[in-house]
Formats: sequence, structure tokens, C-alpha cells
Amino acid sequence: MLKWIFAALLLANAGAAVVISLQTPHKVDLATYELNAQRVRLVGPDEVLQPETASPASTGTDTPAADAAAAAPTAPETPAEATAGKTAAAATAPTPLPPTTQSAALATTPAKPVPASYPAEPVAAHAAETKAESRQVCLRLQHLDDASAQTLKTHFDKRKFRYRDLAEPVEARPGSKYWVYLPTSEGREAANQKSADLKARGFDNYVVSNDGAFRNALSLGLFSQESGARTLASKLAAAGIKGVQVQQRGAPAPRHTLRLARLSAQEADTVRQMARQAGSGIEVDEVSCHK
Repeated sequence: MLKWIFAALLLANAGAAVVISLQTPHKVDLATYELNAQRVRLVGPDEVLQPETASPASTGTDTPAADAAAAAPTAPETPAEATAGKTAAAATAPTPLPPTTQSAALATTPAKPVPASYPAEPVAAHAAETKAESRQVCLRLQHLDDASAQTLKTHFDKRKFRYRDLAEPVEARPGSKYWVYLPTSEGREAANQKSADLKARGFDNYVVSNDGAFRNALSLGLFSQESGARTLASKLAAAGIKGVQVQQRGAPAPRHTLRLARLSAQEADTVRQMARQAGSGIEVDEVSCHK
């Protein structure tokens, strides 16, 4: 009986000791574990400390105080810690090259080839010369009678000038005659020689000796019917005599206007000189070549 009483007392004392030990706060010597005084806090009796299992990457420097600091809430970062963090970040950031090193790096980069520049040609002067040489002149000759128009056209044909004859039509009148003649721009002596050649070939003629527009022309015949005049003109053309004209006499003489296209400046001066020699009253004007 006493044995059981003694055992019960032992159990009661042990239970009381356990209760007292649980209610009494556990005193921790912080001096032996202190790593960062700002991050250490006391753990209450209701909190159970479970040591973390060391991982293979852990080293021998891990301590229970470090585990407690990891489990505790993070305290505000102090200025000293912020400075330390910035220093560590600056240490890991890439270091910029100094200006001299950057210049050397740029110098080693191959530059793109620049096209060679050639001296500009004197384009303006060349264009002005070309324009002066290629300038084309168009002329209009007005108030020409039949003889003057034919004389000028003969000259133009020899020089291969391009022209148009804008003759005004003339109505026939009763009793008018049709004159067949060969205009000439030669002098009296040349006209006489030409007349002799035509007579030798069977074409009767005479040299006009008046001072009018038909001076030194060769008169080949005068017909009352236009058909007779055209027949003689055809015979002369078949014999190789060029430039024979048929004019209606007794009616107002037709007036001619000659237009010459795309002449050079020198050719235009030649045409003006021919017009002065062909007869008085001929007007020479420079006109647009686009009309």
C-alpha cells in the first residue's frame, strides 16, 4: 500500500514540475546568439521552435538564432542596411567604359565607304551654249505676188528649207488670160542664156525687160484658156525644165504668204536677205514654231 502511495506522490511531483516549467518563461542568453540585434525577438511559451533541416547547400555557420530570425517578421530596413544594399548592387552592375575606351572601340569599327565625289561640270555654261546652237527660228513672209513667191520658193528648194505657201484664191474674170512663164533670180545675162537654151529645145520665149516683179523672167506663152496654158507647162516639165508657172492675167494678182519652219539663226538671216532682194513691200516676221 505504501508503495503505491509513494509512486502517486512521485507522479504528482513530476506533473507539477512539468506544469511549472511550462508556465515559467524560458530565459535565452542573447549574447551568445546575437547576430543582428535589430532582428532578434523573444519567443513566447506557446510557440514551438522547430529547427529546420539543414539542406545540402547549407554550411556549418547556420545557427538556431538564424532560424529564429528567418521565422520572425521582417523589421524596417535601417539607413546602414540600405547603404549596404546599394553598395552590393553597384558592385554587381556592369562597369561603364571610360570615354577614352569608348572612343577606341568606335575607332575599331569599320566605317561605311563614302562614294567618291567628282567635280561638277560647268553644266550651266554648256547648257547655254547648246541652247544657243539649237535655237530654232520660224519666219512668216507676207504680201508676196506670184513672181516674188516663186523666186523665193526656188531658193528655198535649193537649200532644202521647209516652207508652206498660203496663197489667197483668186476668182477668174471674163476675158482674162493665162500666162506661162519661168521666173528667174539671175541677172540679165543669165536670163538671156537661159532663153537661148529654151529656144534651142523648141520652146519659144522672150526675156521680160520691165522693172517690175517679173524683171528677167522668161515669158513662154499667153493663152485664153487655162487648159492650153496647163498643156504647155506639162510639156516643159516633161522636158526637164523646172519652175514653170501659170498665172491668170487680167484678174487681181493673188497674194502669197510663206511660212518657214525650224531655221537656224544663220538660215533665218539668209531668208531675210533673200526677201529684201525679191522685191519691195515684203514683210518678214518671226513667229512661234508651235503654230
